[in-house]
Amino acid sequence: MPCPAQGETGGGGEFHITERKGVEEELMKHREHLERPAKEPTTGLRMANEQLQQEMSERQRVERAVQEARVYAESIVETVREPWWCLIPT
Repeated sequence: MPCPAQGETGGGGEFHITERKGVEEELMKHREHLERPAKEPTTGLRMANEQLQQEMSERQRVERAVQEARVYAESIVETVREPWWCLIPT
């Protein structure tokens, strides 16, 4: 039996090209209607993700700076030859 979607007879009736075009247009409208709301949250999520990426980069930069300051402070303490209490005048 020929396929009705190809414009041939089948199932006792004819499937017209105009009907097919109408169905395709209706499907496109529904697809656009469904895609539109999906794009809005995606844009918001993308922006939130970019902001989080920036915050993570900033946090990593600060953590490196804190670690460098800690290493520097420890190196100062280690280089002091006299105990701290000897440096305090009595």
